[in-house]
Amino acid sequence: MGWVAQTLLGNQAITEVTQTKERAYKGCGSLKAKVDLIPGDPNKNDGETLVDLIKNPPSGVITPVNMAGKTITCRIWAPKGALGSGARNFIQVFVKDSKFIGYYGPDRDIQEEKWFEVSVTIPSEKVATTGFDPTDIVLVGVKIGARVGATGSFNGFIYIDVYDWK
Repeated sequence: MGWVAQTLLGNQAITEVTQTKERAYKGCGSLKAKVDLIPGDPNKNDGETLVDLIKNPPSGVITPVNMAGKTITCRIWAPKGALGSGARNFIQVFVKDSKFIGYYGPDRDIQEEKWFEVSVTIPSEKVATTGFDPTDIVLVGVKIGARVGATGSFNGFIYIDVYDWK
């Protein structure tokens, strides 16, 4: 589906993404994301992997996508150590509109050594405080991050599967 690692400064904890058959929640494969999460580091305190829906739309998807009121869900698998120490590391699902204004779901503690669901429900109307437009979505993705107070780095892989919106 065209997943890439975010390369913007301040968002580089996910360094590489590839399709793999090593692990799957459903079907025969998933997205494997290489993570180098370093709490407090200006570039690796968090990271994102995303799909540009204009360049790489899923089959049958026309951009921009109207996601007003829709819920996006995915499944994540993380190994032992991904939760970190001190404050817990987290995962979020997000979208961005054509002005690159993001809407992020609630941050969810990473769960280790099992598949867990992460989701976001997109607002049904434009968000007045930020200008986010849910009818104009061009990017979808997943963010991993270290909370304030986290003390343990994580270097390894997380797996993302069954990324879908309804």
